[in-house]
Amino acid sequence: TAGGPLRGKVTDKRDGTYEVHFKSVPSLKCMLSVTIGGHHVVGSPVEVKVAKPLDIKKMNKIQKEIKIGGACYAVTCGSDGMLYAANHDSKEILVIDGAGQIVRRFKHDCGYVYGITFSKSGNIVISDYSN
Repeated sequence: TAGGPLRGKVTDKRDGTYEVHFKSVPSLKCMLSVTIGGHHVVGSPVEVKVAKPLDIKKMNKIQKEIKIGGACYAVTCGSDGMLYAANHDSKEILVIDGAGQIVRRFKHDCGYVYGITFSKSGNIVISDYSN
């Protein structure tokens, strides 16, 4: 970044993964470098875009509207900074922006969605419990 490197807090989750927390400015593109013993891990450095934080009050309202507590078991964040939620009851994928607004909905024909993520090519991948 123009202001120099950012430092973060790294937590070993003890399951083969690490969690990284750092503060930056929203809408900033930066290079994320992950090193162990001074050597880059595979895929490092990588360009990341820091998204605006979600508005929790608005998200709570959206949560009630789409019944995330009872009907939505799969949520992920896209590289576009949007939240993607698979709603079981309505059989929809909901795309939610940083302000907590549902900006897009589209139907899925899966039975019981338990996981949602993105492939390297950007396609949505859904884990369906009933198949």
